[in-house]
Amino acid sequence: MYAILSFDTEDYITPESDEIALDVAKILWEEGLRGTFNVVGEKARALLMRGRQDVIRALAQHDVTVHTNLHSTHPTMSEYLEDKGWEDGVAEWLLREEPGVKSVSEIFGRYPIAWNAAGRGWGPQAGAGLRRLGIPLLQSSKTHIRDGDVHWFAGTLTYPMEHALPDCGKYYEDDASDDDYEWFDDILGNDKAFEKKLLSFANQIEEAYRKGVGFVNLCMFHPTKLRSLAWWDYINYMDGVNPSRDAYKMPPAKPQEEIERALINFRRLITFVRDQTPVQLLTLSELVGVYSETERLVSLKDVVEMATRASDTGELFTEDWRASPAELLYLLTIWAENPNAFASMGMEHVCFVEGPINPAPEQYQAMSFEWPSLQNLANRAREFIRLNQRVPTVLEQNGSHIGPATLFLALAHALALFSLKGSFPRKIQVQVGSQTPSIGEELSLDVHQNVPGWVHKPDLDVSLIALHTKLQSWTLRPARLKR
Repeated sequence: MYAILSFDTEDYITPESDEIALDVAKILWEEGLRGTFNVVGEKARALLMRGRQDVIRALAQHDVTVHTNLHSTHPTMSEYLEDKGWEDGVAEWLLREEPGVKSVSEIFGRYPIAWNAAGRGWGPQAGAGLRRLGIPLLQSSKTHIRDGDVHWFAGTLTYPMEHALPDCGKYYEDDASDDDYEWFDDILGNDKAFEKKLLSFANQIEEAYRKGVGFVNLCMFHPTKLRSLAWWDYINYMDGVNPSRDAYKMPPAKPQEEIERALINFRRLITFVRDQTPVQLLTLSELVGVYSETERLVSLKDVVEMATRASDTGELFTEDWRASPAELLYLLTIWAENPNAFASMGMEHVCFVEGPINPAPEQYQAMSFEWPSLQNLANRAREFIRLNQRVPTVLEQNGSHIGPATLFLALAHALALFSLKGSFPRKIQVQVGSQTPSIGEELSLDVHQNVPGWVHKPDLDVSLIALHTKLQSWTLRPARLKR
């Protein structure tokens, strides 16, 4: 099981937090380990402004990713995407987050390998934005697949928040007690609490290993919280407040002896993970290499297998690494153009296809297609995808609106029958309700439940964010581990 050691390095308000980040980076290096420091763009600029070249050099020996441009400054990512559609949302994300990418890249001397949202923040447009910036990994996504951990969403490699250990999910529960805080932020300075949490942490790693999880993000802590008694952003930005720089509240410091004890226990923690757990520690750059793809090629046999599974289950299946539902729809339209010629083509290159950007009407009534009309629909869908690199929202035919899931399953049925009999049935009948993969509804519910919270304005409406997450579930598929 692969793992990284990650540290959210975000507090640009408190100058003393710079020293803790330096200590953490040095201890890792002394133990022969490289961590992943998720650095906020404003934090990188603050280090430069404060003349902390020593901290910059120390962090640069490790992997440095972008932890948003401004973290908890309002509008947060979810706030500025609240009223956005897909294309204007991607443009807004690039406008606001590219400066952070530029700062981290220039200050630390190399282009970041990943980008990470802040706190509860989420916007599916980040996946598309990262793809355009050439950043291969979206950390701790609000997406998941059923049969795996690392996966592709919106054309970007990612992994779910649920595969971060210790159990980071509890940290975001509004009614969590102090005992529920599963990170090591406020534990390392207390020997008794640390020993108890270390045992729990080891058990969580073992459980993930037994379940066959391929990768876990070992969230160590926020360096600033080894020093501070309060969260720097909680006391400044809670519930939509945006203070001026001269009104910043500085979090009170922990006793020096507690800070020193925390650094001692941190060394114990990382050597324990290295020497006594079943994980292989990687840098995030190495992890991307383990899961990255140069190209995907599929044969007619592959397409038939995927289509048959969809036909048998009536599902837009998101658990096949060979193609997402969006990509399989495109392959099916290529086959429909000339079924006999497709059989002799050999291997077909799989191109990324985005999900639809608007919802299609749900269609619960059964629909019947004769092959010529279905082929016509497939031809129009194929041309739309070639032109736009995305799934069409809806197609019209004879006064009827045909949703993409209806077309997908009709073509899957047609190919499954054609592969068995060598000819098309007189009519192809399908009955589809939702026009998105079934897992899309789960993702939408997760957004509604887990994104709103203190870091955002109290009246944040995540309806559009949830909708676009659901629509882009068309792009989900597992990442394949290189052997």
